[in-house]
Amino acid sequence: MLKHCYVPDGFGYGIFIPLVKDKRGDVHDSDHYYRGINVSPVLSKVFELCLQDTFDSFFGSHHLQIGLRKM
Repeated sequence: MLKHCYVPDGFGYGIFIPLVKDKRGDVHDSDHYYRGINVSPVLSKVFELCLQDTFDSFFGSHHLQIGLRKM
């Protein structure tokens, strides 16, 4: 994929699953009580981890960045 600069369309697909935020609330109100998660294909996640391992040294963050950093 890196050699041909092509990513299959299937890597962008996922299954959207609505989850109830508050089980005691009104579950019929779709605007406030659901949050969605997207389940991505396993192959795309494995590819992402390979890219991250390979190119992690090229990506940095600002020294003031605190959240989502490796410790």
